[in-house]
This record gives sequence, structure tokens and C-alpha cells, in this order.
Amino acid sequence: MIKDLVTFALPAYKAKYLAAAINSILNQDYENIELIIINDASPENVDFIVSQFSDSRIKYYTNPQNAGAVNLVRNWNKCLSLAQGEYFVMASDDDIYDCKFASTLIDLAHEAPEMDIFHCRVKIIDGNDCLVKMTPACPEFESGMEFIWHRLFQYREQFAPEFMCRTESLRQMQGFVSFPLAWFSDDATWDLLALKKGIGYSSKPLLNWRSSGINITTDRRYMLEKIDATYQYFMWLKRQLSSFSPADEIQECQKADVEKNWKALYSHYIKSILVNSRSQDVWKLLFSRKRKKYDISIYLVIVYWAYRIKKQTGY
Repeated sequence: MIKDLVTFALPAYKAKYLAAAINSILNQDYENIELIIINDASPENVDFIVSQFSDSRIKYYTNPQNAGAVNLVRNWNKCLSLAQGEYFVMASDDDIYDCKFASTLIDLAHEAPEMDIFHCRVKIIDGNDCLVKMTPACPEFESGMEFIWHRLFQYREQFAPEFMCRTESLRQMQGFVSFPLAWFSDDATWDLLALKKGIGYSSKPLLNWRSSGINITTDRRYMLEKIDATYQYFMWLKRQLSSFSPADEIQECQKADVEKNWKALYSHYIKSILVNSRSQDVWKLLFSRKRKKYDISIYLVIVYWAYRIKKQTGY
């Protein structure tokens, strides 16, 4: 492992914004980086795009079969296994970094050597690079419990590419936590790292995260997989928090608040998936055994249909 080297890992499948994503990483004002690109058996012209860059910091690999379609987290962990840097960033093939992303988070890491994870504020952009909104600001340093509490109650938004963690710490926990579609896999991974020693944050917006409709987050097709992953994440987090000992009364209060509102929090996330899914999928769920398996009430399905009717009629 190379001290202070930052590994950017970029699983590449979509070609549309790939060149811009690569450029934003190579143009960091902190030059001690490596960029691992894994072509995930893309049918698009990923090979050609990568071939246009002549930079020794790029390490290019190709999967013989599309790993993301089978197990996206396995591909993330393959990236982790190839990393030589002391720090690790899981980038995306359509997001854009500010040139000061790496240098700013490295400074944070040096300021808080006891911490394993750091992140930044994010600009959310559309497919035309226009600003849609910004994520809420966070404290410069906070406990893992506070980090989880704010996320669960949806006071914040966060995205995998905004985070930088210590590579060895991530490897010691066997890499990214695995859920279907990697839905909540990044959240669970950051939760574990933050619970141990806290988390650092830069209020500077150093990532442009693209809401383009061509990523899993904004794709409406995978309702059941997202519900399954959400259920798994909440069961996983319940186990983690059951063994977590709060360090002070604030953390104790936040943990109690999460436990008290557990069902409401879970239902809120499920409702969010439903209202962003295709109506035919929700209709099938109404009569499926999986509705009971995932503890989805008739009320939530009714809320979905009320939302759809209101959206279509304007009332």
C-alpha cells in the first residue's frame, strides 16, 4: 500500500459521460492518485474512450462477463482488491469531481488521523450538467450514530462517490456490505466505518452527482429488488445497533429515537420506492406473498395509488 496515494475505482458500463468522469479524476490538483477502470463487459464504446487517455496513473481491466448485472458489490470489491492507495474512492461513470476533491479530503484525513471515512457536499446535476439542487450541509466531524440518525430520518442525501475511506479499514471488514443491486450497500459500509471512529466532512461541494435517469437510483424497473435490499438493510442495521454502545447522552438519545421509530422509518423508505416504481409492478405486489414477507401494509399500497391518481389528475 502506497502512503497518501488515493485510489479512484471506476466500474465502467455507460459510455455517455465516461470521458468527462475520467477527466475530472485525472485533473485533480492532488496528483498522487491512481485510477482503476474496470470495463464491466459493456456493449458501448468504453474501450475506445479509455484508449484516448495517455496517463500512467490509469490501470485498465475488463470483465469477461457483466458482473454488475449479477452482483454489483462483487465488482466493487474487485476494485478494492486492486487498489494500491492508502485511501479509496468508489467513483461512477457519469459523475464529475471538482479538481480539489482529493486534496480537500486528504487534508481532512490528516487532520483526523483516528477516523477512517470522509465525505463532501454534493451538487446534484441533470443530464445536461445543469444544477438541480445541493445536498444539505453536515458538521465537519460527527459520530457514527449522528451520521446514521440524520440519514435514516432523511435529513440528508448522500451518494457513494462523495466518500473517501482508508483502504485497509475497508479491507478489514471484508469490503462493501452486499445487498441486491448494491442498494444500501454503500450506506451500510459507511455506517460501519463511521460507527467505529466517527466521520469527517467538507462543506465544499466537490462532487457533481448526475441524476440522468440512466442509473439504478433513478431507474423505475427494479422495485422488488430495491424492496428486498431495503428490508435486508434495516434488518442488518438493527443487528448493528443492538450491539452498539453510545458514548454519550446524545448518541443514546439518537439510538433510542431510531429504535422507537423503526417501523415508521422503514415504511417511509418503502413508500419512496413504491411511488417511484411502475404501476404494473405495484399492482402485482398487492397480491404477492412478498408483500407480507417485507411487511408492506395495504395502507402503503393505497398511499401509492392515491399518489398516482393525484399525479395524473392534478388534484
